[in-house]
Amino acid sequence: MTVATAEKDELRLRRRKSRLRYIRENYPLYLMILPAIVFVFIFAYVPMYGIQIAFRDFKVRDGYWGSEWVGLEHIIRFVTSSNFWQLIRNTIGISLYSLAVGFPVPIILSVMLNELRSNRLRRTAQMIFYAPHFLSSVAVCGIVVLFTQRETGIINLLIMMLGREGVEFLAKPEFFKTIYVISGIWQDMGWGTIIYMAALSGVDPGIVEAATIDGANRLQKIWYIDIQTIKPTIVILLIFDILSSFCKSVTQMGILLPQIEIQELLAAETPQMAEKMGELIDTVCRELEGKRVRMEKDTVKLVRDYIEEQYADINLSQQMLADRLNMSFSAFGVFFGNAFGMPFRKYLSDLRIERSKKLLEETELNVKDICTGVGMTDPSYFTKIFKKSTGITPAQYREQSRMLG
Repeated sequence: MTVATAEKDELRLRRRKSRLRYIRENYPLYLMILPAIVFVFIFAYVPMYGIQIAFRDFKVRDGYWGSEWVGLEHIIRFVTSSNFWQLIRNTIGISLYSLAVGFPVPIILSVMLNELRSNRLRRTAQMIFYAPHFLSSVAVCGIVVLFTQRETGIINLLIMMLGREGVEFLAKPEFFKTIYVISGIWQDMGWGTIIYMAALSGVDPGIVEAATIDGANRLQKIWYIDIQTIKPTIVILLIFDILSSFCKSVTQMGILLPQIEIQELLAAETPQMAEKMGELIDTVCRELEGKRVRMEKDTVKLVRDYIEEQYADINLSQQMLADRLNMSFSAFGVFFGNAFGMPFRKYLSDLRIERSKKLLEETELNVKDICTGVGMTDPSYFTKIFKKSTGITPAQYREQSRMLG
């Protein structure tokens, strides 16, 4: 027994010396990995110290340890809030939508890039697709706003070229998920191709040549050789994407969590105090709501008067009015739609048509002059929208009004 124990101790000592000798011989490799270990420790493990903030009534002045420990109180308040299940559905729905639509895109893109025969074209395409990944979220959101603007956005300009009315995309809830998912795909699809391109580089050229000799076309070689080669990589990345997707859902819950009722926050005090504070808050809210309604009415009147005075100005636009009211383009669009029951562009167009009718009835001006007089520059477009509104051309309307007069 003593001999066996001594042999085991000697074997362990020999293994330890072997490991130390291996580390000494390969210390440059350990030095190279040291910065990565330090980076992960500082930015992944040290911040975990702040997790306790979820279980404390945190106050900046008192710090982490000075703040009162409240246990699961914040979590219980969140779970029992009225919008909890709606938040769960929204965040998980967006995550599943992003996963279903966004996951196949890097695979398809990497296969397409791999099929390019020109190395220069391939490198150029890769650089173009990689670039959006390095843009900040603020920049991406700015690009989305510019593309979807009602008056000057590229998407709406294309829609209006087809003769349709522009759409305020960011003001409509039904478009939010799609815009969110598509912008995310555009930003990350190029970056996601890196691993797939590396996996595709491991395809055996001999197998490809054998498939060519056997008569396989390009699509068959992609499906039976390229996709089968990267299938293990696809499965692993799918698992990672599912996990990261649901982690993002949990993060978004904190962002999308609406403000809880103030009465609930006062529950820690006496019920009588909470009731009195609730009544006071309701009174203040009613007063603020009344002031807000009066201010909105004044603003609506101001906007209506300004449009009726300046309707003949060629440069009159939604952006001009938004700037005058110190509002964003989208916020003004929502305000105008709620106040007037229609988009700004349609309201201005209807007003100009009404004024052009008066000019046709009361003057002998030609269509071009009337078009200029109501703030429009293209007589053919003016005739088109006039006919769309009244069912007849300006000349027919003038003739009809004379006969009736």
